[in-house]
Amino acid sequence: MYLAPEKYPFVTDLATLRIPSEEVDPCDPATLELATEMFVTMGQLGVGLAAIQLGVPKRVVVIHPCKIYTPTPVENETFFMANPELLEVSKETSVAVESCLSILALPQDTDTLAPPLLKVEVERPVWAVVRFFDLRAQEVRTLKREGFDARVLQHEIDHIIKPPKLIIDYLPGRKLAAAG
Repeated sequence: MYLAPEKYPFVTDLATLRIPSEEVDPCDPATLELATEMFVTMGQLGVGLAAIQLGVPKRVVVIHPCKIYTPTPVENETFFMANPELLEVSKETSVAVESCLSILALPQDTDTLAPPLLKVEVERPVWAVVRFFDLRAQEVRTLKREGFDARVLQHEIDHIIKPPKLIIDYLPGRKLAAAG
């Protein structure tokens, strides 16, 4: 059986997830504390998390795609991002199945820690360029990512754009992926 709803750490209320996130002061120690808490809370359950998924409407994102993906050594990084923004994306797109720690499928018995997540086919650009304040290096960075890493970046940034966008917003014209 998965974690009881009262113990599941991620916000699943759609109204809360749609609250616009505000910019943060990246030099405030509380911002790095928030990102660290997000990373610890995400644990082994995900590859990315936006602060709003913990009920905090701030433009903070934590990304650790190498948890389920074996990237090249340069890409094998964890990013603690403040105020990230997409600068450019490719015209070429691809469709892949995504899930979100905050969007649950219908409850069912399972032997996993997390409840079952809704799986949705999402079309996204195959690469993206993002600018953000790196909370650990304490500097503004710009980076380009492709494939899975680009998809994770775009998914998490969707949570903090105005208005926020969730994977269920990609459903019109798309099929739900088979659970499991």
